[in-house]
Amino acid sequence: MELTYIGEVRVGKEQGWGVAPVDLWEDLPGGLSGQGGYTYDMNDFKMRYEVRNGDSHAMKQALANFENQGIAEPLTGTNYWNTYGQTLGTLNLFGQYFNMMNDVSGYMGGGIKGNRRYNMQAGGQSRVSNSGPSMQKFNMFRAQHAGQFSGYKGRGSNTKAAWNAYLKAYGYK
Repeated sequence: MELTYIGEVRVGKEQGWGVAPVDLWEDLPGGLSGQGGYTYDMNDFKMRYEVRNGDSHAMKQALANFENQGIAEPLTGTNYWNTYGQTLGTLNLFGQYFNMMNDVSGYMGGGIKGNRRYNMQAGGQSRVSNSGPSMQKFNMFRAQHAGQFSGYKGRGSNTKAAWNAYLKAYGYK
C-alpha cells in the first residue's frame, strides 16, 4: 500500500490542498508568513523537502531558523522573483552577499556598515543576529498590526508609516 500525504498549500493567491508521495509538511510550524503574507506553494514545499533531506547543514539551519521565527520565505527562484520583484530582489541579494563577504573577510570596506543580519561562519554554522532592522521582522510587525497600515507591495505613505512605527517600536529610531 502506497502512502499519500495531504497538506495545505498556496495555490495562486488562495490557500488550497496539495498531495504528495512523501511528507512535505513534516515538522512544519503553524502560522508561517512572509513578505506580504507569503506562504509556501507546492514548489516551495518540494524545495523544503530537498533542503531538509540534503547534505548542507547551513541550508537546513537557515531554513529552520526562518521557520522557528514564523517566517515563510520563497524557496524557489521563480517564487523569490515573483515575490520581491527585480529591484528589491536584487537589493536583497546584494545585501546578503555583502554581509556574508564582510563576515568572511572581516573587512568593513573603509567604514561601510552592513546590517550583518546573516553571518556565515567557517565550519558551516549559521546564525541570525538581531543587530538591525530586517524585512522579515517588519513583515511580522505589519502582519501583527494588520488593518492599521495598508499599502500595495511596499509602496505608499501607509507602508512608510508602518516602517517608521516598526523602527520606533524596536528602538531603531
